[in-house]
Amino acid sequence: MLPRCADTTILTDTETATLTPDGPVQLALMETEESAEEFRCELQAAHPDRHAGYVQDGDDEMVWWVRWGPGGPRELVTVPNDDHCQGELPEDELVCTLLEHWGGHCFELEGGQ
Repeated sequence: MLPRCADTTILTDTETATLTPDGPVQLALMETEESAEEFRCELQAAHPDRHAGYVQDGDDEMVWWVRWGPGGPRELVTVPNDDHCQGELPEDELVCTLLEHWGGHCFELEGGQ
C-alpha cells in the first residue's frame, strides 16, 4: 500500500451552508479522536498541487470535493460522477473514484477504498 496524505481541513460555515441549503445532509466526516468534522486529503502523500477531500455525494450526477492548500484557491467543487480517474483493477472490479490525480489510485492507498 502507498502512503496517503495526512493533511486535513474543516469546512467553514459558509461552505457548510452551501452544501446544506435545505437542511442537514450526511457529510463524509472522518471519525478521529481530534475531530469528527475533519476531511482528510484523499491523494497520495507528497502529491503536487492542492489537497482534495471527498465531502459528499450531491445528486445522482455529481460529487462534492473540497480543495485547499498551495497551488490554488480553497474551494468546494462539484465533479460529475463519470468524471473521475479511470484507474481500475478488473480482476477485483475496483474503480478509482478520485478526481483526476497524480500518484496512486484510491485502492492502492492506505485507508483507501
